[in-house]
Amino acid sequence: PDLEQVTIKPQTKAMRGTPASFLSSSNEGLLEDFSVNMQPKGQEEVYQLEAKTPQPTFVRMMLSFKGNELQSMFLEDQLGQKINVVLN
Repeated sequence: PDLEQVTIKPQTKAMRGTPASFLSSSNEGLLEDFSVNMQPKGQEEVYQLEAKTPQPTFVRMMLSFKGNELQSMFLEDQLGQKINVVLN
């Protein structure tokens, strides 16, 4: 038979350090897990996040905002895979 196993943990812990957590109203643990730097780039503000924890899901993220609207996200995971999401 197939392995029947379930892991249960609080949602806040499971979501911590993921892009979904940054877009939610609660950014609990953000400054504990990442160093955050903001740099203006034209009309946008770009937030660069670098992981502080030893085995993060994402080692680097960049979130670009124009006003209060998210324009793009760049994500690099611990295996070096890169994802670039552009929102229109």
